[in-house]
Amino acid sequence: MTVTPIDFFYRRTGAILFNIDLVNKWKKQVIAYMGMRFNWTDHDKKNYSQELEEALRAAVFPEDREEV
Repeated sequence: MTVTPIDFFYRRTGAILFNIDLVNKWKKQVIAYMGMRFNWTDHDKKNYSQELEEALRAAVFPEDREEV
């Protein structure tokens, strides 16, 4: 069962890794649907939206690692 936008776009579809344009196109609709389905508050939807944006940013701009 998918319970968060990250779960849907990352674990279930792999879109965050392989189809970021699809995520950007559908993220608002997916969050709205999941919010309605799971009775999320506006605060919940905002948190899940921020979590998804952070995952998208990390997929596009990975953190630099220090050389060992």
